Amino acid sequence: MKATKTEIETRLKTVYSMITSGLNNTDICQNMSKIYNISHRQVYRLIDKAIIRIKENNIPEYEKQRSIANERYNNLYWESLKKKKYRDCVYIQSRIDKINGLENNIININTNANKKDPYQEFFEAFGEIK
Repeated sequence: MKATKTEIETRLKTVYSMITSGLNNTDICQNMSKIYNISHRQVYRLIDKAIIRIKENNIPEYEKQRSIANERYNNLYWESLKKKKYRDCVYIQSRIDKINGLENNIININTNANKKDPYQEFFEAFGEIK
């Protein structure tokens, strides 16, 4: 029997509160299956919807924290660049990319192909920091 919109909303609110109280997906799934007699597949759909709702409700706070993290990482990046700590720069840039949802864009540097510094191309394009 198909649940009504009211029942679905009640279940969604229950999952939402379980997530925000710190329960993991397995515990949520077990509890929801017992309480509402629904399948694990239905519970995981509710979990996905609840996570979307949590994100939507917390966008301003998320953006504020992301902005703070970006500023902190940018400062670290430029300090490392001034000290010519290029490996640190690459790592810090990967953190910046992750914060901004760009972590899937990967640059493959093949250092065996030539003997020059793998970061030389970067500095040829953007210039040295003085």
